[in-house]
Amino acid sequence: LKAGKFSLDKLLSSISALTVKSDCRNEREELDSAFLAGLLISFLADSMSAPVSYSEGRELKKHTLSVIGAMEYLDNHPDEPLDIAALAEKCCMSYSTFLRAFKRLSGVTPSEYVAASRTQRAKVLLSGGGESVLEIAMSLGYYDSAHFIKEFEKRTGYTPSEYRKRFSKLK
Repeated sequence: LKAGKFSLDKLLSSISALTVKSDCRNEREELDSAFLAGLLISFLADSMSAPVSYSEGRELKKHTLSVIGAMEYLDNHPDEPLDIAALAEKCCMSYSTFLRAFKRLSGVTPSEYVAASRTQRAKVLLSGGGESVLEIAMSLGYYDSAHFIKEFEKRTGYTPSEYRKRFSKLK
């Protein structure tokens, strides 16, 4: 497999982290554990699936680890702006090949992936109740709370304040 700058070590560290997180103590650890399990399942499913054609299957399989590494990077850097061209370069792929491989593996575009990931992290932070909506927005890479509120409401049906009131653990 061609893994670019992301290597098999990343996959093995994800498996190791999943093993460590199997005893979830809180919602955050549970979310992390579920995400890591999803990555592992995606990798295994992609590795075992029968390719449509030999060349297409070879291309997709050789990029699987790189895309998983890119997903891990995005998850670990939620506050950074999304630069698809830079991710593609780190994965040693062209922009279009990266987009195709990312969508095939995750089912969504990198932009949709980041938005969904930020929304999930926001839910956890909001239900914890400690930080303000602005602080949460900034920690997730939004430049203003208005954009965060609009995106959050579009994805959940609630404004962040409504979500906090309804699902807060500190009631």
